[in-house]
Amino acid sequence: MNLADLLLFFVLAFSFAAVVEILHFIPLAKGIIDKQIYEKMFGVALVLLVSFLFFESAFFIEYFMHEIALSRILLLVSMGLVLVETAIVLRRNTTELQIVRATKDILERSEKRYKNLIETMNDGFWMIDENHLTTQVNQRMSEMLGYSEGEILGKDVLSFVEPENHSTVKEHLEKRRKGMSTTYEIGFKQKDGARLAAMVSGSPIFDEENNYRGSFAIITDITKRFELEKKIRSYSLDLEGMVDERTKELTNARDSLVNMLEDLTESKKDLAHAYDKLKDMDRLKTYIISNISHELRTPITIAKSAIELISEQPAPDDMNRYISMCEGALVRLNDLVENLVEISSIYKGSYIMSSRTIEIDSLVRDAIKEVQHTAAKRDIKIIFTPKKTFSNVLADQNAVYRAVSNILDNAVKFNHEGGQIEITTKKVGDFIQIAFSDTGVGIAEKYLTRVFEPFYQIDPSTTRRFGGTGIGLALVKAHIEGQKGRVWVESNKGKGSIFYITLPLAK
Repeated sequence: MNLADLLLFFVLAFSFAAVVEILHFIPLAKGIIDKQIYEKMFGVALVLLVSFLFFESAFFIEYFMHEIALSRILLLVSMGLVLVETAIVLRRNTTELQIVRATKDILERSEKRYKNLIETMNDGFWMIDENHLTTQVNQRMSEMLGYSEGEILGKDVLSFVEPENHSTVKEHLEKRRKGMSTTYEIGFKQKDGARLAAMVSGSPIFDEENNYRGSFAIITDITKRFELEKKIRSYSLDLEGMVDERTKELTNARDSLVNMLEDLTESKKDLAHAYDKLKDMDRLKTYIISNISHELRTPITIAKSAIELISEQPAPDDMNRYISMCEGALVRLNDLVENLVEISSIYKGSYIMSSRTIEIDSLVRDAIKEVQHTAAKRDIKIIFTPKKTFSNVLADQNAVYRAVSNILDNAVKFNHEGGQIEITTKKVGDFIQIAFSDTGVGIAEKYLTRVFEPFYQIDPSTTRRFGGTGIGLALVKAHIEGQKGRVWVESNKGKGSIFYITLPLAK
């Protein structure tokens, strides 16, 4: 064996090894970094390298050692390794091919079912990429908008949304970019210009490396529901209006009922007051019959007794006294009848008053003279201090005289022995005020508002003691108020009374 043959042997050996290594690293040269592919290529290269070593050994033994039998054995081993590896690779590739085909069939069937599911949905399906451009819609979505599928694909989803809903859609797309699924209601623009009210349920799409790749949404047509809700809202507003009107009617009815109840309450009070008045009237009627009968019977009895005594032909001195008794009784009877007639005519409206200028000081003095004799018998002083500067009033002289006389008569009647009556006048605005102050029995505060009522007697026993019918002060009130004046009283029980009257000054 010469040197050239040995060199040739090693060149061939290293050349074959280089080829094997090239086959081993081809996947890396092509950028294939899948671990399984690399491992598969490594096993094939290793088997080829081992088989080559057996082949080289067989060549070396036959060529240099002339051992043909051993060389043939090594060649068979080398060929066997290659055949076994080839069989293993073929079987493995066949299995993998079957798996790939089966996987492809599964994927094709899944994709078909996925497409059928999307196309047979009752709702719309819309898929967009990360730039909001449409990548897929189903037939239902096309029908809902009135566009063909080709007219929608590749278009920005916002071009099919009502302008007033753009901000809402952008807000929810940003949420999907962050990985959130959202549901919201918006309005789409249909091809014919109509509005599609829709419920959108969107979800994001991410790839294996968690990069956002777009989103898809299920879109439900809620136009009918929207219209129904609109009608319901309209009906609700109408119903609220009807309820408000009914409420107002009920409120008005309640207010009317409350007013009726208040009126009934007032009426009840009025009826109760009227009933009390009727009881008072009945009591007053009984009292009037009793009192007037007594007042009428007293002077008649006196006159009758005096006449009977006269008929017995008494002495001349007794005769004059009896005649005086008859005259006093007749005067008393006449005053009583005049008071009854006067109060009756006033309340019937037939009493006529005439206004003229009268000198009030003179009128008061005349009234004092009328009661002076009775006052002197009981040692009652009457003091009158007039104001000369404003004594003229505009009134009916007879009515004022009757009022002043009645007040003075009461002041004397209800005074104490040795008492006093003081009369003063003063100007109050356009009126003259006359005050009659006495030192009599006085009036309890609870009776002050009723002493001017006709036939009202504070205490029947007082009437029997002092006499009277309860007409006097009622006449005073009627006469003074008939002159556009006013009358009132201030009093304390047991401390006397002050009666006031005001009359308009003459101008």
